[in-house]
Amino acid sequence: MRDLAKAAKSHEKGLINVAQALVEGKRLLAEQGVEDPRAEASLLLAFALGKPREYVYVRPEVSLTAEQSDQYREVLEQRARRVPYAYIVGNREFMGLDFFVNETVLIPRPETETLVEAVLGQGARDNGQWTMDNGQGTMDNGQWTMDNGQGTMGRALSLLDLCTGSGAVALALAVLWPEWSYVVGTDVSVEALDVARCNAERLGLSSVVWRRGDLWEAVGDERFDCITANPPYIATEEYDSCAPEVRCEPRLALWGGVDGLDFYRRIVAGAAAHLQPGGRLFLEIGWKQAASVCGLLAGAGFAAEVIRDLAGRDRVVAAWRGG
Repeated sequence: MRDLAKAAKSHEKGLINVAQALVEGKRLLAEQGVEDPRAEASLLLAFALGKPREYVYVRPEVSLTAEQSDQYREVLEQRARRVPYAYIVGNREFMGLDFFVNETVLIPRPETETLVEAVLGQGARDNGQWTMDNGQGTMDNGQWTMDNGQGTMGRALSLLDLCTGSGAVALALAVLWPEWSYVVGTDVSVEALDVARCNAERLGLSSVVWRRGDLWEAVGDERFDCITANPPYIATEEYDSCAPEVRCEPRLALWGGVDGLDFYRRIVAGAAAHLQPGGRLFLEIGWKQAASVCGLLAGAGFAAEVIRDLAGRDRVVAAWRGG
């Protein structure tokens, strides 16, 4: 951290400004192997200054105060140790919403937005309707109508989010489709549920229910119209080669067993007993796991559809009872 300490001493002489701080930060992060060090340094500098990121580019001549210099040095040192940016600043944007995160929860990722979008009809939501694109039904004004000969359920939908972590998926769905009659998020981690509750409070969603438990044990014999899960799915060999930033995240939320499929086996085994007739199960998967997860579902009597993320990779499996 010698470069940053030198910069701090320069500040004491009134010499350090935004441009100099950015150069020193970029150099430090590059030395520690951080990807795109200039962009990361600008984000951290903006955070330390309490300004938008654009500020560090349009006001390079502004001198840092002693307090700002200390704050910048602190966050740079954390990032140089490969602590994820989201943990340093304490938040992450997801589906246009701001979520609090800390080291007890998985950081919400852009690809997980595919899971939320799939639940909302894979982008087919229109005029207050949620249309399942396999022809199984339509939600209108909070009512679910089956159009495959099974009749009308005539009630609002309930949602269960397993392995909820920060609550990002459950809360995003609660915000984007407020007509859910009942939303439950579960996790085995007490600390993760504390974060989820915090995020619910920030979003004004006091009606969402949080329960602690290992998958299905948290909900007893309850049934739901929609079940989502972004379970741990990284296999042992893959986990051992993950970037340092990923290994800063809770292993409990990442590691899915030797082949990465442990949680899918357990979720699929109990899904039928916890889905309402005509209900759907949405699972985020690793991009190489579609065939394996679909095989598990087929063996349990489910039909399935694979949905790709914006990068074109298999990301979500949507499933429903066959026949």
